[in-house]
Amino acid sequence: MITKRFANRLYAFLVAVGLSAGASLNAQAASWGQHGSFESASLGGGLMSEIYSFELLSSSDIVSTAYSNFLGLGIVSLFSGVFGDGAADVMRGAYLFSQDTAGNSYSFASLAPGSYYYSLQGFSVGGTNFTSTIAAAVPEAETYLMFLAGLGMIGLVVRRRLS
Repeated sequence: MITKRFANRLYAFLVAVGLSAGASLNAQAASWGQHGSFESASLGGGLMSEIYSFELLSSSDIVSTAYSNFLGLGIVSLFSGVFGDGAADVMRGAYLFSQDTAGNSYSFASLAPGSYYYSLQGFSVGGTNFTSTIAAAVPEAETYLMFLAGLGMIGLVVRRRLS
């Protein structure tokens, strides 16, 4: 029986092996331009070193998912900055993926407008699927309160004019 501790160590080892092997590959860069509400990529099997760059025009929360279709392991990292411009980029977060993470979503909250890119590193026998979506903004309670107060004021004005 495999313990969780052993599985975690195995994952860490496999990621290290995959990343060291993938480091010799040239990263394949793709630009999504302005990030749409939904972006996705399907990658074939084997070693992967992929870059997906995009722009955010307003503050956004992003939710992403990556999983291997069969026997795979890797890491997804989100950076702010322009890939390959020589400037130091800031990592905003990272997560591991495998065939067991198909139902897991990872959030990157309160990203400012600007340039970003995902880095996908790892390997997979059966291919890898990756999605990135912009989370819909949920109004704060104060917004609803101001809306209702405004409606009440309009109601008072209309009532006063009718009487």
